[in-house]
Amino acid sequence: MEMMKPAWLKAVAFKSGRARMLGLFCRQMAITLSAGVSIIDALELSGKEHKNRGFGEAVLQVKTLVKQGNSFSEALRPFPEMFPELMVQMVRSGEMSGCMDLVMENLGIYYEGQADLRSRIVQALFYPSLVTVVAAGVVMYLMAGVLPAFVKIFESMEAELPLTTEILMGVSTALMSGGGWILLAVLLLLAAGLVAVRQEAGALARDRFLLGLPWVGQFMRLMEGVRFADAMAIMVSSGIDMISALEIAGKILGNRVMRRRINAVREAVRRGAALSDSLAEAGIFDRRFVQMIRIGESSGTMEQVLTKVSVYYNDEINRKIRKMTALLEPVVLLVVGGLVFFIMASVMQPVFEIYSGYSELV
Repeated sequence: MEMMKPAWLKAVAFKSGRARMLGLFCRQMAITLSAGVSIIDALELSGKEHKNRGFGEAVLQVKTLVKQGNSFSEALRPFPEMFPELMVQMVRSGEMSGCMDLVMENLGIYYEGQADLRSRIVQALFYPSLVTVVAAGVVMYLMAGVLPAFVKIFESMEAELPLTTEILMGVSTALMSGGGWILLAVLLLLAAGLVAVRQEAGALARDRFLLGLPWVGQFMRLMEGVRFADAMAIMVSSGIDMISALEIAGKILGNRVMRRRINAVREAVRRGAALSDSLAEAGIFDRRFVQMIRIGESSGTMEQVLTKVSVYYNDEINRKIRKMTALLEPVVLLVVGGLVFFIMASVMQPVFEIYSGYSELV
């Protein structure tokens, strides 16, 4: 079942739109399969009509494997960069239950939900990030382009300068004389940081640091809670056993600290512990999350409870995004405006003092 993987495969797989592509693919498969179309024909139709050439080529290779006699789930497995383990296991459950169209529909809902979640976060951060970048450019222009001209004027007039102006002049001089070295040092630090987080130890340290931050850590737990609950809900509804579901759900989580703790939860459940007790001991989700899981265990409605947990945490994320946007925009504008005002005031103050002294002499 080995097939040559073209060079575009890995590049396409890691684009941020993969969840959106998977959602669209699963929805298309659900529609065609429910209409009585065979899996081979459905894959060919989806592969040829997909807007993303790389993804479409991968689907056509899956079709070829199915045509050679492999099951749909087996045909997906050689392409883990494109089709995650969750999808492989869900498709396998669909093959066993004979409800492939329903499984693909659920997968489509799941991946579209994940894509929407990321999209909301990106949209919320776009404007503050744009303002910050523009502000940094303006400040650099003032410090490296405008201020040096005033420095020459002040030096030629031997004017007595306020402390703030002297500090700004020192920074401006440093930028002009050693700006290249400063930029090189910053780039080297960024490169070293990127290399470090590509290693497991560095990535683990980064994720642990992020989880410990007051607001960021809480938001990250909410996001991972949605991912975990969504994935567990569709797997439990498809008849995947709890141990396998926990193993797959652990791989879905982006934070390595939480991923390791979910693995510990899985081992505890394997030894006979209740899921709610294991989650409480792991301490990765809040008390409300654990309580709702405990209710699902006691009532035998785990699938419905997990879905409600996902809906609740999605609402919490939306609320926090709205709050963050409402708070970030004025704060960023205030900081940027204050910084620009400080620079201009520090430059103009000695100008006014020089002009005032000149007027008195005249």
